[in-house]
Amino acid sequence: MQTTYAAVTDIQKQMRQVSAQQAALRVRLDQTAGAAGRVEFWAVDAPMGGLPNTKGQSEVRRIPALVPDKAREILVYAQIATGFVKGGAHRFRIAVQVEGERQAAFFLYAFAQPQPSWSYNSDNVWLPMPKNRELILQVEGEPFFGDWGSEVRIIAWR
Repeated sequence: MQTTYAAVTDIQKQMRQVSAQQAALRVRLDQTAGAAGRVEFWAVDAPMGGLPNTKGQSEVRRIPALVPDKAREILVYAQIATGFVKGGAHRFRIAVQVEGERQAAFFLYAFAQPQPSWSYNSDNVWLPMPKNRELILQVEGEPFFGDWGSEVRIIAWR
């Protein structure tokens, strides 16, 4: 009986030690992951206007002071809504000048139908904050003819 009691007491002591070690490890992991895994961003609402509509047209829009120079990246939201328009696929390019002639970009695709209904497409993409504070909007392919609308906004920075 004495031996069983000693064994149980020893096991309980070991379990408390393991629990304490696990708790300490959990705290260390949370601190490490928290510092490395935390992403801070600041929400803004900076309207940049609509997408251009002339084949091959490229428009440069100035990023407003609402986004500070210390920003490393900007979150760009682009959307398009098409009603009764000439059908087919259409593509828009949203870019920033990164370094020299190099650009970082994403594409917004829209597919339109010649019918009395609406379709929508949008995307949110993080792009590097350009030193020249310019956002480049470009139509690639055929422009829309008919009832459509679009907008581009910067909605956050980090």
